[in-house]
Amino acid sequence: MDERGKISVFEREIAAWNRSDLRGVIAELDGDHEWDLTRSDIPGEKEVHRGHSAYLGFAQRWREALGSTQLEIVEVKELPDGRLFTVLKHSGTGTHSGAEVGRETVQILSFRGDKVARTEVYGDLSQGRAAAGLGR
Repeated sequence: MDERGKISVFEREIAAWNRSDLRGVIAELDGDHEWDLTRSDIPGEKEVHRGHSAYLGFAQRWREALGSTQLEIVEVKELPDGRLFTVLKHSGTGTHSGAEVGRETVQILSFRGDKVARTEVYGDLSQGRAAAGLGR
């Protein structure tokens, strides 16, 4: 799949998330998708979730804590090894605190065919850039 095709898959995934359509999100993910949060800064989420049901469990916990957050694609490009490097801006309101939430994360996506096979999430932008070979 070429860069534009990969970006289109990613854009559909993000659009589905923004519509609160989790089934639409997992439609873009391989059945054995790995959601790697080992380098994220999400409290209590430091593992690799495998498969659709594990991803849905994570998404449910996220939405319980932060409500229906919205994602904006800030940057996306294909890396020389075929993965996609992305920067996302998250915005929303904490469901319990009512506080505004705003942050940016890096996601590096690997593909199997026309589906996302692995998503690596980085809470630290410079760490995510370094992992993608883009320097700090």
